[in-house]
Amino acid sequence: MIKIAKVIPLVSSIQKDHLTYFTAREINAGDIVTVPIRSKSVDAMVIEVGEAIEDKTTLKEATFGLKKITSVKGGAPFRKTFIRACREASHYQAGMLGAVLDTMLPSLLFKNFGKLKETKQEEPGARIMPEKLAFQSTYEDRVAFYKTFIRESFAKKESVFICVPTIQEIRKLKEELKKGIEQHTFVFHSDMSNKQFVSAYNSCLAEEHQVLIVATAPFLFIPRNDIATYIVEHESSVAYRVPSRPYVDMRIFAELFAYENKSKIILADSLLRMETLYRKDAGDLQEVSPVSYRIPQNIKEEIASMKRENKDGKSAVFSVFTKEVKDALEFSNSTGGRTFLFALRKGLAPITVCQDCGTTVLCKRCDSPLVLYKTNSEENRIYVCNKCKYEDSTDITCRHCGSWNLIPLGIGTTLVRDEVLALYKDRPVIVFDKDTIKSEKEAMEALSEFYSTPKAVLVGTELALYYMEEKVETAAIISFDSLFSLPTFRINERIVHILEALRDLADKQFIIQTKNPDEKILLAFKNSTLLGFYRDEISERKMLSYPPFSVLIKISYQGTYENSEKAKSYLQETFKDYKPDIMDAFIKRIKGMYIMHALIRIPSKNWTRQGLSMDGSFDHKLENLLKSLPPSFKVQVDPENIL
Repeated sequence: MIKIAKVIPLVSSIQKDHLTYFTAREINAGDIVTVPIRSKSVDAMVIEVGEAIEDKTTLKEATFGLKKITSVKGGAPFRKTFIRACREASHYQAGMLGAVLDTMLPSLLFKNFGKLKETKQEEPGARIMPEKLAFQSTYEDRVAFYKTFIRESFAKKESVFICVPTIQEIRKLKEELKKGIEQHTFVFHSDMSNKQFVSAYNSCLAEEHQVLIVATAPFLFIPRNDIATYIVEHESSVAYRVPSRPYVDMRIFAELFAYENKSKIILADSLLRMETLYRKDAGDLQEVSPVSYRIPQNIKEEIASMKRENKDGKSAVFSVFTKEVKDALEFSNSTGGRTFLFALRKGLAPITVCQDCGTTVLCKRCDSPLVLYKTNSEENRIYVCNKCKYEDSTDITCRHCGSWNLIPLGIGTTLVRDEVLALYKDRPVIVFDKDTIKSEKEAMEALSEFYSTPKAVLVGTELALYYMEEKVETAAIISFDSLFSLPTFRINERIVHILEALRDLADKQFIIQTKNPDEKILLAFKNSTLLGFYRDEISERKMLSYPPFSVLIKISYQGTYENSEKAKSYLQETFKDYKPDIMDAFIKRIKGMYIMHALIRIPSKNWTRQGLSMDGSFDHKLENLLKSLPPSFKVQVDPENIL
């Protein structure tokens, strides 16, 4: 008997809720099958099955010949609650369900489908409001809490899932927590081999004792029925945001999934996001323990002013390092200690400006700031665009006024390295940025060399913070002021998180070099409390109608100038009821093309799901308009930045 099946392709490129195929095989709703799409075979999930003789309407309405299902892999290895959570996330992100499923399921699952243990999947019990908790404390305090909480959960016959943003954090947290429960601890991440994944997955499901799972978000699907608590560790990490369609925020998904499973969820970090703290204050989240905004004073902290003057009142000659950093380097050189020097950008100088008119030197191809680099020849320097890789010589003039009076500004990793070597010719200096570190293997090798070498200095960008696990004697941020060049409305919050991460790395001393010692963020650190900073930030966001008071929806288009103008008019007409902000300042030239952004602000109470808040509603009209946009438009809900 021929059957007609509606399936959801598990790929992000299909802009349809479902596709229809036929088969003579025995299939059921929930099965995973392989179907042809264009010239490729892709995995898909069956959502509805009907007999062809009973489904004449579908056949008659089909505008093209139905294709045949290629193969049937078997029943879906995840609970119905997982599918419901994906559907809820697809509403929130204004994306297709198949795209969300594709994002939230690891490729390892489908590569090894036939080797995985099947398990009886149970639906949660009677509906209750699951507990939601906020947990803001130091890393050491969180680990201590997890150890006690896991053992208490085991005693109640409950398993625990700790979700972390990066593979590197899995290794560190596992080592902290596994002592005494090694045989009940399982880790999952994308770098596992097929053999490792199959072994861990089958063992995890077969284990009769309760388990601890430490994994990245795409492994939340693991269908153990006894997981009673999901913990989102390092909740503020930007790594939870998926940088491609459908731009899922995995923290949102984890909360929706915990709600569908009727499980407790704990959002934990040294400093939670502003949105999370505000939800706690509003009563949406309870507390594991009273939230503290105090900054521990267990190491020496110094705010070193880079603003130097001679006795005559004139500015002194610029120096990369202040006396405080030089003293720290000298001390570590004499004791054999290790030092981490943080620079925001790679290269010699992140930007160059004209001293006559103040114009920034930009790339001729894409209008991004040119970065000054040193070539292989020590005498030569060159400008490179980090965005499109365009190169230009240093013999250039200001595009605005034609002046030769150009000056490099900012401090990059290359300049910091050169300054250390100028002070200590033979001292081991390791640079850790995107130019020097191309893979995880290189990252681990570089850090192994650093931690095993006395007197070593690591000069790194934010990339290093994702990999560094062990503390160093001294950590220093070489140019605090350059952090404000990060293109995000969350700039103040982002800076505080970077400072927190650097401070946590320091075992004895943390130094912040700045030209503005009176900046409010630095005053908060000086006063050892972030409460005032939090209140000021929330007040400012409320005034500007930024999250958590609204949800921002960014629509982007790239094309020729003529097409971008048409796109602008199209968006203004389509979303006229929502008054989108579409500004000419948002358009910039890239290889002859233009990027245009439209921004829609919608009150948070009008864009929420029940799994996120019991109060509020959801604007399905806006969702349908967003989903109706052609694929040439990119839609990001709650983006990291608005430019």
